[in-house]
Amino acid sequence: MLHDHWQVAEEQAAKYGKTVDRRNWRMVGPMHVAETEQQALEDCRFGFLNVMTYIPHILPMGPSTATTYEEIVKEMNETGARVIGTPDMAIVQIERLLKQSGGFGCYLSIGADFADWQATLRSYELISQYVMPHFKGQLAPPKASYDRILQAGDKFTSATAHAIEKAIKEYDAGQEKGKR
Repeated sequence: MLHDHWQVAEEQAAKYGKTVDRRNWRMVGPMHVAETEQQALEDCRFGFLNVMTYIPHILPMGPSTATTYEEIVKEMNETGARVIGTPDMAIVQIERLLKQSGGFGCYLSIGADFADWQATLRSYELISQYVMPHFKGQLAPPKASYDRILQAGDKFTSATAHAIEKAIKEYDAGQEKGKR
């Protein structure tokens, strides 16, 4: 429905002589990330079900066959309704929303009490460290450097080994010279 939402925004703006800019459009969704999917699942045992019990009383929700906590999280991750997982899963979710919507300016993570405060802070740190740079292009230079190193085979390892060998020989020569 995201494509339809944007179409309505454009139609209504035109109706009143205005324009809309996708850079000002915000997407909002629940997200909690951890180093592993299992850790995120454990973190969210703290309050996820409380939040998910509350939300259907204020927002229409789609049908669900999930009955256990694990099934609910799995279903939501699979449908893209939420992300309880890893930074890579968060990136996939935001990319899916970008494609589905045609583009937007900002993704806002709902600040619900899914996890305790320490786990929530860690989630924000991981989002800042891995997810945000992915979309700002900040990871491109380190990724390119990483790729160059891997594609170089043993070029850098050989150069380092030769430098170490040369330093050892020079050291040994200096030691011999000092003995005389």
